[in-house]
Amino acid sequence: MIDVSTPKARHRFYCSGAWRRMREQILKRDNNECQWCKAEGRVTTAKTATLEIDHIKELEYLMSRLPQQEA
Repeated sequence: MIDVSTPKARHRFYCSGAWRRMREQILKRDNNECQWCKAEGRVTTAKTATLEIDHIKELEYLMSRLPQQEA
């Protein structure tokens, strides 16, 4: 299980290679576009802003999709 219970644990998680790879996969899937903006008819890309990967799904679910040695 992923420990995100404290600020220090969350920082460690978000600096991990596993999270960085998952984030890149999500950005690639979304064509480096903000999905919230797109839903409102606007275009915001990684070239014009820092895109956030929001936790619509639980972290445990997302991380379960990565190779076990990386999670």
